[in-house]
Amino acid sequence: MTDLGVNLTVNAQVNYSVGDYEISLNDDYNKNYLILCENASYVITPRQIEIDINNIIATYGDNMQNLTFSLSDGYTLASCDDLDALNIVLSTGAETNRNVGEYDIYLNEYSNENYTITSNVATYLIQPKSILIEINDVSSNYGDQLSALTFSLNENSTLAYNDTSADLNINLTTNATSTSDVVETGYEIVMSGYNNSNYNIDYVPGVYTILPRYILIEIDNKTAIYHDEHNLLDVEWRILPGYAIVEGDDLNISLSIDLTQNSGVGNYPINYLCNNGNYDVEAINGRYIIQPKQIEIIIENQSGIYGDTIMLDHNLYEINGDDLASKENLNVTLSVNATQTSNIGDYTISGVCNNINYDANFVNGVYSIEKRKITIDLLDQNVKRFFEYEINQNDYEVVEGSIVNGDNLNIVISSSANWYSNIGSEFELTATFSNENYDVEFIGGVVTIQISTTDIFIIIVAVGLFILLIIRIVLRIRLKILRRKGFTDSFNQLKGK
Repeated sequence: MTDLGVNLTVNAQVNYSVGDYEISLNDDYNKNYLILCENASYVITPRQIEIDINNIIATYGDNMQNLTFSLSDGYTLASCDDLDALNIVLSTGAETNRNVGEYDIYLNEYSNENYTITSNVATYLIQPKSILIEINDVSSNYGDQLSALTFSLNENSTLAYNDTSADLNINLTTNATSTSDVVETGYEIVMSGYNNSNYNIDYVPGVYTILPRYILIEIDNKTAIYHDEHNLLDVEWRILPGYAIVEGDDLNISLSIDLTQNSGVGNYPINYLCNNGNYDVEAINGRYIIQPKQIEIIIENQSGIYGDTIMLDHNLYEINGDDLASKENLNVTLSVNATQTSNIGDYTISGVCNNINYDANFVNGVYSIEKRKITIDLLDQNVKRFFEYEINQNDYEVVEGSIVNGDNLNIVISSSANWYSNIGSEFELTATFSNENYDVEFIGGVVTIQISTTDIFIIIVAVGLFILLIIRIVLRIRLKILRRKGFTDSFNQLKGK
């Protein structure tokens, strides 16, 4: 064939988009010919590709992951394109419903007409979020309604989104009841289930403790007498208002005292023990009071000598009809309302029992102060007669015994002599006294009558009178003589003298 020089062109090139492009005759054909050309089209059709959508595994509460894909094996893109040029939009139900489950990831749309894209359906898997809860320890008193069972999230666990603990719908259980016994280990609190598929929940068990129920009781006091046999058989107790035990229960209270028959007077606590471990019992009052034993003590009589120090024998008493008390030290102290200077007579001896275990009633004794015996020697005396006649009342000495307390015995010494007794005569001395506190024995002396000044004066006077009498007689004789001689004048003169 003749070379017509025909060249065809199309206004499309590699990487042109899908569409119809005109095929036309170039003007450089052989002009020797009139060539008529019927137009034709060059059609670029979409490129068939397949993509593989990637599966995703996520945990409830995680941020939404990007949906990704890749070209399936055996498919390529135009050299000018990359995956972004496909403008593929992937969608999944996990975007609107974030709960645990499997959601399809599918090709929602793409905006590149140059391709016909097909894809698989992938899976967006949301798995439960693992959390740990710690069940709180709780307690309640025996017999009371059980407390609410609660839990807390472990410090390393969090909830997703705006979820709350209530949304977990956790069910906690325990085998404790309001009347379960008080035990040291308590009762386990466990999670029996939960209703929220978005979480895998593990737990740390809690402990439910049943605490002893507090009860306040009142124990009656009891009194007893020292040395009685002690027992608590008649001691009663009662639960105070405002406190109650569980119906059908018994506190099993036992009472005791730490006493023996020799325990002394005092106020002792009554011990109590609750033999029911479900109760915490406290008691008020409850005192065991030992009172003194009443006894009668008869004080024996005692005596002493006037002026001596009073020395009471504190053991001179007897206990009336109580052999037991007589075997103990009663610490009896006796006293008397008399002193060393008290007069003779009977004085009351009273007593005090210094042993607090006894209430002693004393029958008083008598302390007799007896007369003090002394012996007094009346010394011999020489006394003068007449106006000088006086017996010395202090001329004596105590030869046996003593005068005490500065006493005055009011001793009066006398004899049968008198003021005109003959000189040289002797008379026995006697004495009396007036002090009831003494019994005095006198040893008699003698009093000798001696010449007195009066006697000498009388003698002198008598001698003078005698001399005067002699003179008078002599004068009378001379007078008679003178008369006889006639000397009358001389006589008168002499008479006048």
